[in-house]
Amino acid sequence: MLSEALAWWAARMAEMVPARLKRRQTAEANALVIVAPEAPGGSATGAVEVRLRRNRRESLLGTFDIHAAEPIAARRLLAGHAAERTVMLRPAPGTLLEKPLVLPIAAERELRRVVGYEISRVTPFEADEVFWNWTVTHHDRPRGRLHVRLSMIPKCGLQPLLAVLDQAGLKPAGIEATVPGGDPRLIPLHHDDDADGWRRATVIMAGGCAALAVVAAALPFIQQSIALSEVEDRIAALQPRVSEVQALRQRISAENAAGDAIAEARLKTGNALEVLAALTELLPDDTFLNDVTLRQRRLTVTGQSAAAPKLIATLAGDDLFRNPGFAAPVTRNEAAKRDVFSIQTEVGP
Repeated sequence: MLSEALAWWAARMAEMVPARLKRRQTAEANALVIVAPEAPGGSATGAVEVRLRRNRRESLLGTFDIHAAEPIAARRLLAGHAAERTVMLRPAPGTLLEKPLVLPIAAERELRRVVGYEISRVTPFEADEVFWNWTVTHHDRPRGRLHVRLSMIPKCGLQPLLAVLDQAGLKPAGIEATVPGGDPRLIPLHHDDDADGWRRATVIMAGGCAALAVVAAALPFIQQSIALSEVEDRIAALQPRVSEVQALRQRISAENAAGDAIAEARLKTGNALEVLAALTELLPDDTFLNDVTLRQRRLTVTGQSAAAPKLIATLAGDDLFRNPGFAAPVTRNEAAKRDVFSIQTEVGP
């Protein structure tokens, strides 16, 4: 029981350590900016610029080739200007990918986990294949929805440059991706907590545990009683959060299922708005429709036209319609000088 009490006190101390031990980076902060070159295929190859930013102004310090056979000059250039200075990466234009997400507003409490889960569902990438970050763009509280902008950069394009920086002993704090006419997107290279900070926290916790062991040896029964009571309180306090997370997962699954059902129904029956738009575009101005029916991708249109036979060729020339033909004989309205027709056709996917 003594070991259980010590483990509990260590857990309490771990909770006091901040979740993130990193400085917040901004695009205006003084920093050493590593600018990746533009290259076909999105890879960071060729000449890399090293810029120094002070008071929102940048000056070029030099360039180096990451494919040089002897990268000593590059390491000297980087190390000579990076002492006690934040290092930021600026990827080549066009490497930034962004996608809007609409999530339940309850997801805001665990937004990093939810967005990380959504990456593999809404993009062709896994979360560990890209550097990514998110920004909440709008709270739609009446509908209970949260609008989020997902920003991503594939890791493969920056791996050669990151390898050179690692050889030079540099650990970039993050990525500054420029957006034409917009604010820069700041993307961290890691979403995990800072390793050095956690190592310091571990040392502190170890010392605290040693001190607690001395106290526990003198007062074992009191400490055991306190530990058991606190554990029970923590279990009771965490239960509502566990229930909320389960409800959130069920809601996300239900919304995904509803979206899939709508898409499947449209695939079977056809998109009525798309069909109406195509008919409006294709049919001549002297043609008037009295009735339009769409069932199971089978379209029937009736109406009047100055030259009904030409309508068959017009519909057959569009990829959306297949095998058009008259469903009934064409009759002539002499008073209006128009053909009365009824055409049936299949609507393609």
